[in-house]
Amino acid sequence: MITESAIDAMRPERIARRLTILRVAFGKKKSEMADELGIERTYWSRFELGQRPISTNVAVALHEKYGVTLDWIILGRVQYL
Repeated sequence: MITESAIDAMRPERIARRLTILRVAFGKKKSEMADELGIERTYWSRFELGQRPISTNVAVALHEKYGVTLDWIILGRVQYL
């Protein structure tokens, strides 16, 4: 069973906030993020505005390109080694 906190973390608007943080941290414009991921610019905008849940393919592409964990993208969890 999924916890309430995990359900809350997976809400598109919560993921959207993390995507904005990621984009800003790398100094990218929304259009640059979309172009680098090979997706439509409106697609990225909808993710970042919380209007659409992030797709698995885009989450994996973010992991591969920027080194962020899927755990952080989807659940907002940070692991410390």
